[in-house]
Amino acid sequence: MSTVARTAVIVDAVRTPSGRGKPGGALSGIHPVDLAAHVLRVTLERNGLESSQIDDVLLGCVSQVGEQTMNIARQAVLAAGFDERVPATTIDRQCGSSQQAISFGAQAIMSGTADLIVAGGMQNMSQIPISSAMTVAEQFGFTSPTNESKSWLHRYGDQEISQFRGAELIAEKWNISREELDDILGWFTGLDAAALQQAANSELTLRDFFGTVTLTTDAELITGKVCGVRVEEVDDDLMRSIRQMDLLVDELARGKKIANIKRG
Repeated sequence: MSTVARTAVIVDAVRTPSGRGKPGGALSGIHPVDLAAHVLRVTLERNGLESSQIDDVLLGCVSQVGEQTMNIARQAVLAAGFDERVPATTIDRQCGSSQQAISFGAQAIMSGTADLIVAGGMQNMSQIPISSAMTVAEQFGFTSPTNESKSWLHRYGDQEISQFRGAELIAEKWNISREELDDILGWFTGLDAAALQQAANSELTLRDFFGTVTLTTDAELITGKVCGVRVEEVDDDLMRSIRQMDLLVDELARGKKIANIKRG
């Protein structure tokens, strides 16, 4: 058995335009299979590849229901005109599904079980809203994904399971108050608590939001790493602002004093 270490590298990154995930949007009428198939075709064309060279296609998809069911990754591969011998599988790790697909692909290459993997994800939330997979079973008498599980109820009860409840539990565990968050974000954006809440309740995108606020003049002093990225090295203005905000909240969660979080 070979003991030579293999390195996985990203050769190319391709995506469709992104929409706001609402009915009537520019991409809302495009079948999710077609969205993925287009990206798969273009990936081959840009890199001068034949589909028969691909060892596997791994695509993440959270809401695997309706048009996104029945192993949508395999459907996309076939719709893209790939060699029918090319396998594909769909991965659901919720919001980390596509990232997990990439990780699995890298692991396969590093282990020597594959040489060339296409990994990514697809989702058309205009056609399949995010809650669809959770509510579709109501017609069969299930009130939630977990409430009819005796083992689940024995361990966790019938408490709400969501990102929002998770955020509240994290805030409770680490004793982070809403007032502290408003204080930090208010310093960063120049908005008071009421204005922050109004923005949160609006339909503003992050691009719209950051386009309407004037960030602190000390924003350039916000340096450090969050989610594996050094915020001061991010070139795109919008993404740098988002990462700076992420870092401020992360510092608060890790117990850094507010006086030290506020630069300047």
